[in-house]
Amino acid sequence: MTRRQVDHRLSRGIWRYVVAGVIAHRDHVVTATDLVLAAGLVRPGCLVVGRVAAAYHGVPVPLRLPVAIQVDSPGRSVPSGFVGRMVTVDAPGILRVGGIARVAPDRWSYVDALATMPWDDVRNLYAYLVTHARLGPEHLREHLAAHPHRRGNGQLRELLRRSASGALSEAEELMHALLRRAGITGWEANTRIDLPGLRVRPDVVFRAARVVIEVDGRRTHASRLVADHRRDAALTAAGWTVVRVTWWDLVERPDALIAQIRQILTR
Repeated sequence: MTRRQVDHRLSRGIWRYVVAGVIAHRDHVVTATDLVLAAGLVRPGCLVVGRVAAAYHGVPVPLRLPVAIQVDSPGRSVPSGFVGRMVTVDAPGILRVGGIARVAPDRWSYVDALATMPWDDVRNLYAYLVTHARLGPEHLREHLAAHPHRRGNGQLRELLRRSASGALSEAEELMHALLRRAGITGWEANTRIDLPGLRVRPDVVFRAARVVIEVDGRRTHASRLVADHRRDAALTAAGWTVVRVTWWDLVERPDALIAQIRQILTR
């Protein structure tokens, strides 16, 4: 194919640039694997880190540019759409992808993403990692002890502090605060319940009363709502009462919400 043919398809919007000089069809949904391979095309053998590396390992991270790649010296130029980071990947398990690129190991990538992404993305990723048993606070503490001066450690410490009570989101923090303020006890946060063929970690569990509270944040994604509905159905079938709490409930009608919870607990 000639350069003129390529330019024609680009000008008509049939093709589009993904990153740097890498092109895809306009209808193609770009994946983490695509971005890793793109990195290998423009910088063969490079090591992808950060959010794209985490997404490559199958966790729900928004794919946004730039793609972070490891560099060996400060100020080294990288192609458009990429950012160079001087970082040592000291964990085993670096993956080679397509023979042209490399990806940091899964757990290392998760910690790196938590240390470097915007705060809202960090809270969402950490909630997923904890509830799916991919990462826990002990791994963050191990990282901080081993690398006390690494970039992003302040954010990791704040994440540990904010989640120390078991709250994995701002909405859960508000829910916990309301329960404590109301003097309601006997609950646990994000504790495991084993159901037939399914293991779940509801946001708040009143085990003795067989009541769970699930808290939806301000920006709950539609795909998560579908999964939550299935989980709620499984809990209900196993004899649990599921209380769904929205962000609006937490901020606009907290007193009514607490009264509702009290009523359910005393049935």
